Amino acid sequence: MTNTATDILTDLPFLNELSESFRERLMSESRIVEMQEEDIVTAQYSPGDTFYILLSGAIAFSLKVENEMEELLVGQSNHKFTPAGWSGFKEPFRYATTVTCNADSVFVCWEHEFLRTLFEEDAEGALPFLQFIAGQAQHMLLDTWQMLAQLVPVADQSLLKLKTYQSIEQGVSVDTLDLLNRSPFFEVFEEDELKEFESIGIKYNLERGQKLFDQNSPAESFDVHMQGKVALIYSFDPDQKQLDHRIINHDGYLISTNCFSDDQTNYLSCIALAPSTVFRIDAKKLKSYLKKNPELAIRFQLRLLWFYSNRLRSARAKLIRINFDGEIAAVRNLIEQNCTQLDVTSDLHKVPHLLKSTISLQDAIFSLRTLAESGNSLERRIANSALDILTEVVRESDFYNGLLRVYSEVANAPFYYTSKEVRELCAEQFLEVFEHTSYQVKGWENLPDVPAIFIYNHLENHVYNTLPNRFQLTLDSHFISSVILYKKYKNPGIRVVRIPRGEEYGHQYYYERLGHIPVFTRESGSKFDSKEERKKQRDDFFETAGKYLKEGTSIMLAPEGTSSTTENSPKLFKPGAFLLAAKMEKEPLIVPVAVANFDKRLNRTTFAAVIKKPFKISEKVADPENREEMSAFLEAYQKEFRTYIDEAVELANADSWLNALAQD
Repeated sequence: MTNTATDILTDLPFLNELSESFRERLMSESRIVEMQEEDIVTAQYSPGDTFYILLSGAIAFSLKVENEMEELLVGQSNHKFTPAGWSGFKEPFRYATTVTCNADSVFVCWEHEFLRTLFEEDAEGALPFLQFIAGQAQHMLLDTWQMLAQLVPVADQSLLKLKTYQSIEQGVSVDTLDLLNRSPFFEVFEEDELKEFESIGIKYNLERGQKLFDQNSPAESFDVHMQGKVALIYSFDPDQKQLDHRIINHDGYLISTNCFSDDQTNYLSCIALAPSTVFRIDAKKLKSYLKKNPELAIRFQLRLLWFYSNRLRSARAKLIRINFDGEIAAVRNLIEQNCTQLDVTSDLHKVPHLLKSTISLQDAIFSLRTLAESGNSLERRIANSALDILTEVVRESDFYNGLLRVYSEVANAPFYYTSKEVRELCAEQFLEVFEHTSYQVKGWENLPDVPAIFIYNHLENHVYNTLPNRFQLTLDSHFISSVILYKKYKNPGIRVVRIPRGEEYGHQYYYERLGHIPVFTRESGSKFDSKEERKKQRDDFFETAGKYLKEGTSIMLAPEGTSSTTENSPKLFKPGAFLLAAKMEKEPLIVPVAVANFDKRLNRTTFAAVIKKPFKISEKVADPENREEMSAFLEAYQKEFRTYIDEAVELANADSWLNALAQD
């Protein structure tokens, strides 16, 4: 080695911590490599023969994405001592990313085969070297979290609220040794070693909403998830407007390893979304135990590198999902990165295909959950990572299957059920479905104690929620009838619905069982074209709706007579709802309910409803039969109602659970 190379290497931060013999062998086998801008340092999937440390210059990390011409940038660095090619430390000894020079760069490098031999022969001497690499790997993770936090604003992340369901039965106790045996991280250690880990740790219980640690606080423990559900949250800015998060509910998953970072600082916050238990090892005790067992310490550090590699893959898969708006692409890429290690008969190869349809989506999720529990080590790890990527898709799948159950319950309700009983059954089923979604309701205090006419802006249904019989259950109206009316009055009310066209048999049978009030619209067909038919059906509507109000059942209808998106709602109001109120002998209250986001996919939004103060039409219009006066009111009220919808949108964008993150 030249004197120049020796001078360069003495600048490596871990060099002085190495034993003299280890340092000499390491330096003697090192090479200084100079590369030009756009040169490829490592190629994704190629054999991981060489390990590099950046001495000067800049590099970029990228991934190949199926069906995309260009590679996806997943990281950049101009930090001195950034490692590249460290996936070669673990099986299958292939590079996980393509690393390219962003500028003329200089590296020091070693062959992985030499390093593996050196680690085996001098475990104690190798420890500072591996600790340095693990610390740098954590910084690469931090860089990826920063990218994710800046890509998606909080309002669009559909973060789970602190309105979760208790996931731990009272009195249930998890055996720590059994947990460590099942943990993917600890599976490489012997039984006696696991018992030692168990002996130096404790079980730590968390209540829902309680924080385990804060971002930027001292990292004083090594934490493993035992049971429950926690969120790991990275905040890019002090106002917590740019976040990246990960929900952890896998037993044996590592929650915190930052006690092994170079600055021993927590890079994330951890908050319990449900009552949870964590296995916690004090950092000083763990490091003391490892120091007494150098060979074990080497395997522990290599396992940390394995863990950081997996975390990077999962985080980069989220980048793929966000950039290409596709969880399927992200999961497919995740499986592709591990395909050389997966058995060709593994059910994981089927998952991307099953994810393509709402009908087979549940099969994909079932397969992943099964593999996460009973697959081999690699299958469990990939399945858990895939489920992390698909968190919102799983929630959406559960919602879709809930819609299927509701339709089936209504359509197949016993023939002797009255329409009122079927409506109550429907409301109970929908209440259960919506309780597992993210929603906000404001204005409960505005609900009257007597039956009323509830008006709302009618939103389109997202095509994703179309049932196999091509029917779409209207989410906004069912939300109002179940979550609002049924909760308040134990009576879901009755809706005014469009008479379906002949080919809409699913639509027709469903609403016939519910006994809703049918009306013709232009979308219903030819009968609406007859002036006589229009007058007759209007008179019938007033009579039927008035009867229900007198009998104590609230009426729900959308004054627009059509549907639209949240952004374009409401359309021009028609006078029907207001004329109905005016014609009643005892004038009923009209309760406005503005809804937002029911036209969006569940995994992209939070539903919202704002209940405004009720009013009587006589307070707004002196003579409802006067067309000019009514038209002026409808035009003005449509604009006013738009402000209600804006209020609902703002409500949906407010993530109340983030307040808990800011609490001390």
